[in-house]
Amino acid sequence: MTPPSIAEDIMYVGSNDRLYAINISGGDTEWVFYPENGNINWYSLIISNGTIYFSTDEQIIYEVKDNIISN
Repeated sequence: MTPPSIAEDIMYVGSNDRLYAINISGGDTEWVFYPENGNINWYSLIISNGTIYFSTDEQIIYEVKDNIISN
């Protein structure tokens, strides 16, 4: 497991093969993301203006905004 990152009452935590978004106030899991290609590079996780950016070891960059994941 990686150290958690927090943005707008959501805690993001996971391992190389998944990313969890957990609502801090209720403890509910908002979503779980499993990248199709490669493992998550946690050193690349950036939170800016409520948007999360991270990449995989296959050099695919993902963006999470309003609980929608795109690449």
